[in-house]
Amino acid sequence: MSALSVQSHVEAIVAGGAPDTVLEHPGMLSEEERVFIYRYILDHHVDGQSIVDAGVFLGASTPAICTALVTAGRTASPFYSFEFQIFNDNTALAASRLMKAPYKAC
Repeated sequence: MSALSVQSHVEAIVAGGAPDTVLEHPGMLSEEERVFIYRYILDHHVDGQSIVDAGVFLGASTPAICTALVTAGRTASPFYSFEFQIFNDNTALAASRLMKAPYKAC
């Protein structure tokens, strides 16, 4: 696949947009990257498959993944999010509200 066709494919995925919850969390990812993660999980994740998100900053990819899983009705799928020393009590509370399941900072 050429770089031009890959870019066209990414643009087509991003064109679908995403809910505000995907874009509200502070982080290093651009709006386009967040929308891409949301749309990709929404369109390609198979129920029951695990997702591992290994982040290094503020966890902006986590709301994109969680929102896509909830939107698609795949709340039973295992999702593991690792952030380097950032996942705290406030983040755990937000994840618990979004996923309607108990999360805690370790």
